[in-house]
Amino acid sequence: MAEPTQVKASLGCGTLILIAIIVLVFGGHQDHQQLENKLDMLTKEVEALREDLKIERSELEKAEEKVPGTE
Repeated sequence: MAEPTQVKASLGCGTLILIAIIVLVFGGHQDHQQLENKLDMLTKEVEALREDLKIERSELEKAEEKVPGTE
């Protein structure tokens, strides 16, 4: 009689493992997509900051040209 109990337990564990895999595959997708969206947003912000720095550097160079004695 011990055998049917063992079979049910192993089927139960297999089912739980299958459910866990399904949850990881489909449940983790939203988190992955959210992180990807945030990463894209941060990348755009860094690009904008680089452009701002480029403009500021250009303006600083122009201002330095107007000041006598600086090169």
